[in-house]
Amino acid sequence: MKRKLSIVSLCFVLVLFTVTKTKAQTADVYHFNFDELPTGPYDKDQIKDALGVSFCKGADEGRVSIESFPDQGKTLKVKYPKGQVKTGESGIHTKVYFNDGQFHDELYMSYKVYFPSDFEFRAGGKLPGLSYQTSDRNMSLRLMWRKNGLVETYVHYNTKPTRPDYKASINWSLTDPIEEANGGPQADQVKFTKGTWQHIEMYYKLNTPGKQDGIMRGWLNGQLALEITNVEDFRQVGEGDIGLNSFYLSSFFGGSDESFQPTKDVYAYFDDFKVSTHRIGPPSRTGNELQIGASANEAQQSLQNPSDTSDTEVKIYPNPVLDGILYLEGIDADTKNISIYSMMGYRVKSWVPDTSTKTPSIDLGQLDTGTYIMVIESNKRKITKMIYKV
Repeated sequence: MKRKLSIVSLCFVLVLFTVTKTKAQTADVYHFNFDELPTGPYDKDQIKDALGVSFCKGADEGRVSIESFPDQGKTLKVKYPKGQVKTGESGIHTKVYFNDGQFHDELYMSYKVYFPSDFEFRAGGKLPGLSYQTSDRNMSLRLMWRKNGLVETYVHYNTKPTRPDYKASINWSLTDPIEEANGGPQADQVKFTKGTWQHIEMYYKLNTPGKQDGIMRGWLNGQLALEITNVEDFRQVGEGDIGLNSFYLSSFFGGSDESFQPTKDVYAYFDDFKVSTHRIGPPSRTGNELQIGASANEAQQSLQNPSDTSDTEVKIYPNPVLDGILYLEGIDADTKNISIYSMMGYRVKSWVPDTSTKTPSIDLGQLDTGTYIMVIESNKRKITKMIYKV
């Protein structure tokens, strides 16, 4: 009887994993990967025709080309000339409107980027993101690289918030994305790595005007690196009609002063732009094409060598998770972190539980259907659990 139940459970896990993997690799709003385009430099008219856009800064100036990349296929190559900043003199700048004609309240966006080993991050530069654009209003939610490759989200809202603590740059840190530690980055703020393909994914859920219910999440190489769940700035009172309607293909050095200027011509490569109404997830390919976070090995090792998997001490319920809320009971008072990993080893959520309550809980509603690994860490031990989201 036990063997029969084990086989049934295994089949259940495999079905969930297959559904998750299939769903995570599709993009139902926008997808472009350059493989069907001829290689070589592109002028403004050529790139407008290729991407279906109405304008493009940088193409006529020789900064845009399609180039084959080993083990990657055809990619978008962008040039950032020596000493130049801003869209008129650096990189590429255009906007792709979604064919569905809709204004979306929430979307996922992802792409791959490669910075060669001689790339200069300098003080910072912009990277593609999502946007809202009409004839008289706009909002952009782009990314930035900063000094030493630090990752940030850079926001421009239709109405700039007036509160004193507002900042346009949001650090990719789970510790504190707004405030920096002693004038420098938080210890967990993630960085881009030179010489390897990296995968970026963002999720934005626009807030109800006047409420703090907007969400902003970011993953680098499949690992959660940014999570804010009380955003109030996407839409101000009277802006309920604002919604995401375009992919902002914009990358350049700047700021404006010389600390942003590259000291030589540098290049970056982009591929596989995706926008979707559900989680996209990182590519399944690894090796030279994509650097995967160390959490993949950590999750697998935790399953193979758990220090404690006793169901009698620590309970999680309901499991399978039905309505998104998972409760924990019996965790150590000094629990310092709980992480959830996909079956491929990517960390998809991490938080410090409130151990002052008997049954702390976590909302897993944003996770796709599938099987996940939960790792509960305290100063004394590490407990590993398998959870199922349906």
